[in-house]
Amino acid sequence: MRIQRRAPTAVPTPPLSVQQAQAPASIARAGRVSLEIPDTVRQQYFGRGQRRYRLPRFSNLRDISQSKTLGIDQAELKELVKTALIRLKKENRLKSKDSLDSLLDAIFPAPGSIDQSAFEAAVDTSDRTVIYMSVLDTNARIKDKDRPKLRSAMKWAIRIIRQAQASKTMLTRIFGGKQADAASNYKKAGDRLQAFVDSTATLDSSVNTDYNRDDAALYLGGWADFDDQVIHLEPDVAKVTDSKESVATLVHEAAHLADGAIEDHGYYPPSTGKDAFAGMAESRKLNNAAHYEEFVRRWLNTGAYSNDTEFTPGKAVSGAALTLEDDVRLATTEYFRHGWDAAVEVQFALVKHRKDLLASKETKFKTDLAQLKKISKVMGLSLHRQTAGNETVTQLDIVLAESIARVVSDTGTHSASVKLALTPRDKSEIKKASDRLIDDAIQSYGALLGDSKKDRTLTDWLVANYGKAFY
Repeated sequence: MRIQRRAPTAVPTPPLSVQQAQAPASIARAGRVSLEIPDTVRQQYFGRGQRRYRLPRFSNLRDISQSKTLGIDQAELKELVKTALIRLKKENRLKSKDSLDSLLDAIFPAPGSIDQSAFEAAVDTSDRTVIYMSVLDTNARIKDKDRPKLRSAMKWAIRIIRQAQASKTMLTRIFGGKQADAASNYKKAGDRLQAFVDSTATLDSSVNTDYNRDDAALYLGGWADFDDQVIHLEPDVAKVTDSKESVATLVHEAAHLADGAIEDHGYYPPSTGKDAFAGMAESRKLNNAAHYEEFVRRWLNTGAYSNDTEFTPGKAVSGAALTLEDDVRLATTEYFRHGWDAAVEVQFALVKHRKDLLASKETKFKTDLAQLKKISKVMGLSLHRQTAGNETVTQLDIVLAESIARVVSDTGTHSASVKLALTPRDKSEIKKASDRLIDDAIQSYGALLGDSKKDRTLTDWLVANYGKAFY
């Protein structure tokens, strides 16, 4: 499937006070992919400290080390692997307590040499959450054993959607004067899910998942392609390990299929902040998939708000006006969300190119190679270091790209706990205040490229490329 996205001139989301006046439309995309980070993914892979940075298989590193054509010398390879090990160490997921330099010296004892026993002593190679196995298991058809439970979850989601369509009072609490438009979108979302329920062929061709566990590594709960009417579900959602969360995610993704204008302006639980989520402009809520989860979560008693909470543009849940700090923190979380989105798109592209190359399909890779090498340089991958004419996408590139997506997302989450000192002048210079918070969050969290200036260059580049397809 070819996914195309328009590359807008991306900037952090405007302050809520500006949103109320201008009510900006969502980013227009053709064949847009919409991404989300569902509550269960955040809780399982972030809230409990079980993150999912990974390493390539030993055989992939051996092939790079011993390659006569790639041209990556031992020192460069060691630095790339060190970056991955730094991220694993941050999670306390290394088997060895030795220093990173000692581990690397043991794994790479001499030029062109790599020691498997040292590699296995450093990490648990039997753990698929540590070792990246196969790109061929990504974007896979739903397995026969998972299909009945998923279809049952879809039926449940449809029943709740039909309740939403008829619940004018509740939809008014959420969408305000746009409740009728929201009801229309719910109907289209329910109709689309009904098509998946009614036809196994449609379900198989239009719904897929990831059995390679890339989604967990990326904090990805799902994506939707409006043009092709396709949705992708994180494996736990597809397997319905938590029925209520699967239902909420299905409604979120089906909302994207209902109307191409329905984008992501924040996720659930409210990634923009509980008050900012409630205080969005009505037109922005109408075009934000997470707001279509709100009715579902109130119905299932899994929401962040009470059933009688009324969302009022420009106001906090308490009814008070949103503050300067709300505006600055919203701009900051949206900056990191846009950066995460772009990093996920890079990883998508690398996976697709590797699949093509394994199938001896090189045309698209050669067409995109100049761009990929630029991406490699800014993200600290291996492609731009390889010998001209012999380039390829390695598992190491894919692993490093997915870990960057995680770090950017984690840094955005971390920013909420970073102290924010504001002055009256910041009221008219919200972006400058947000920039300070972004810098402080990047520096205090670390784990990107090891240099705060390079880290900010990377995140700025990602944000500037938000909404762009790299394949």
